[in-house]
Amino acid sequence: MGTDSLDEQFAEFAWRTTQSDADLVSTMLDITDTARKVIGADGAGLTVIRAGGRLESLSDSELIKRSDKLQHELRQGPCVEAATENHNTVSGDLAVDERWPVWGPKVVDLGFRSVMSVSLHTAGRRRLGALNLYGHARQQFTSRDMTVLSLYAAHATAALWSAVNAHNLTQAIQTRTQIGEAIGILMQRYDLTEDQAASVLKRYSQNTNTKLQTLARDVITRRELPADGVDPVSGS
Repeated sequence: MGTDSLDEQFAEFAWRTTQSDADLVSTMLDITDTARKVIGADGAGLTVIRAGGRLESLSDSELIKRSDKLQHELRQGPCVEAATENHNTVSGDLAVDERWPVWGPKVVDLGFRSVMSVSLHTAGRRRLGALNLYGHARQQFTSRDMTVLSLYAAHATAALWSAVNAHNLTQAIQTRTQIGEAIGILMQRYDLTEDQAASVLKRYSQNTNTKLQTLARDVITRRELPADGVDPVSGS
């Protein structure tokens, strides 16, 4: 594949992910699909780092999901290294690769012999996850493929980071809106001021160890506080 063709594909991907209204999952699937096509892999998956360091896999292929999930469960494999250590890696024969003696043979049983993983991290070295490509043949990926994938990873990271931030912002706005609606319901239901209703909601959340967003949704559904919390008038 020529440089002009790569530049065009990268530019198209960058434009598509910044101009569209795609949600987080759609963006993640676009990242894997573009990588698979650019490199000519047989499958692609994305491993993202969730809260607490938990790894989560996303792909439109069940086999890729199973392969990535095995890595997460065993804490062994190239995508684990790429996601947690910012270490790009490639293997031309998973059947004999001594680096992953447990995971490798299991993935061979799924039909894959080659794998290539690159880290996705921001300029500030914040780790977002890893992009993983799989091939059915031995020695399927070349050093040039790794160079190309590493270049693409910069575009993928920018798209993923933007989508994550947009997703978090949307969730924050939704949470704030739901809490505001719940406060309004409590004001009307129990004849409280806005400050009193907000205080009741907060105390109930603390006393019952319920997340504020979860409690707000419950109040919106019930149109009142659940019966096992604080008394909205006495506050106890």
